[in-house]
Amino acid sequence: MDLANQSTSALMDTKTVTCQEATGLYEPDITNYTCTPSCHIPAMDPAVYQNNWPNPFYDPQYDQTVEFACKEVGHKLVTWTDFAAVNAAGIEAGNLTSKCMINGSLTPSISDYTCTKDCGKPGLNPDAMVYDWNSTVGTKIGVKIKYMFYA
Repeated sequence: MDLANQSTSALMDTKTVTCQEATGLYEPDITNYTCTPSCHIPAMDPAVYQNNWPNPFYDPQYDQTVEFACKEVGHKLVTWTDFAAVNAAGIEAGNLTSKCMINGSLTPSISDYTCTKDCGKPGLNPDAMVYDWNSTVGTKIGVKIKYMFYA
C-alpha cells in the first residue's frame, strides 16, 4: 500500500506470513506493512457546523464518509477563499461529503470551509436617503431592503 500516493492497489484485509524452515524468519516480512490510519474529524464549533458521524468515540476508517453542513437553516458551506473574495460561485449547493482516504485524511476537508453569514444592520446616509428596514425585518440571508433617495 502506498499511503503517500493514495494508492489502493495493494489493500488487503488480512496478510498471511509463513515461518521459513531454513531461516526461522517469517516471509513476507510483516514490518513492511502498515494499517490504514483512521481519519480524525476536526474540532468544529457545534453552534455553526454539524456532521452525520454517528459515534463520537470512534473515528471514520478508510473509505467511510462523513457529511458536514451548516447548522443554521439557510446557511451554506463556502470555501474560505471564496468567502474572503465574496464569490457566491463557491457556495456549496448542500452538504459537504468527505471521504476517509488511506493516509488518514478526510477529503475534502471541512477545515477549508466556513458557513455563509447573516448580514449586519444595513448602512444608511440619512442626508441622502431612507430605507424600509427596521429591526423586525432582521438581517437574515435573503432579506431585501429598499432604499429611496431624496429628490
